[in-house]
Amino acid sequence: SNISAHEKPLNDSLIKDIALKHQVSPSQVILRWNIQRGVIPTVKSETVAHMKQNISLDHFALSEIEMRQIDGLNKELRFGPNPENIESEIGKLK
Repeated sequence: SNISAHEKPLNDSLIKDIALKHQVSPSQVILRWNIQRGVIPTVKSETVAHMKQNISLDHFALSEIEMRQIDGLNKELRFGPNPENIESEIGKLK
């Protein structure tokens, strides 16, 4: 993606602060936020340690305030293909 490192949610100071409070990683905060919203996130990982971390989300929950704070971070940026155009994206792979 053409999104700069400082724009990525993992680097946001709010996400980092919430992660520190819950003693989890920023990626776990973002995954937990998605799950609490009823969204099933698609994750990737290159290491077993990160895979384990990605599925270790049931030992903490985000408060309503934290959920609203994270909701407020929306910048209308995409970090992958637009699901509205998925058919054209798949066509590019053929």
